[in-house]
Amino acid sequence: MKYLSIISFFLTCMSLLSGCKSQDYQPETYPDAQIIFGSGGGFTGMVSTYVLLEDGRIYDKAPTSDSFSLLKKGKKKMAKALFAQLNEMKMAETTVDAPGNLYYFIEMKGPDPETYRLVWGDQAAEVPDTLLSLYRSLMDATK
Repeated sequence: MKYLSIISFFLTCMSLLSGCKSQDYQPETYPDAQIIFGSGGGFTGMVSTYVLLEDGRIYDKAPTSDSFSLLKKGKKKMAKALFAQLNEMKMAETTVDAPGNLYYFIEMKGPDPETYRLVWGDQAAEVPDTLLSLYRSLMDATK
């Protein structure tokens, strides 16, 4: 009888603790800001897409897939720095829409309905150094 009450107590504690787990959002349902970035084009026209969430998680979508999968659990400090770098760039005031055969993109999606997207790849386009630096930092975070 003593073992039965111990097991019952243990199971009750486990069920209470599992109810306290934070919600694990996917990029499609994540309510806060996220940075979507990647590249595409070329002969196949395939697109590689990554999503950085504010908590540091990075998701990727393979060119042949319709859904995101967790690539890595990055550090929140790293994500905060990348979001700050994006905010310093003043994406809402920046206009870059010059895709080439191969193109690169960064998109800022937030809790508000406004979404900002920058696309470049055309050799003749003027692309701000801050944008290129941010893109390199984002891609480094996926490794």
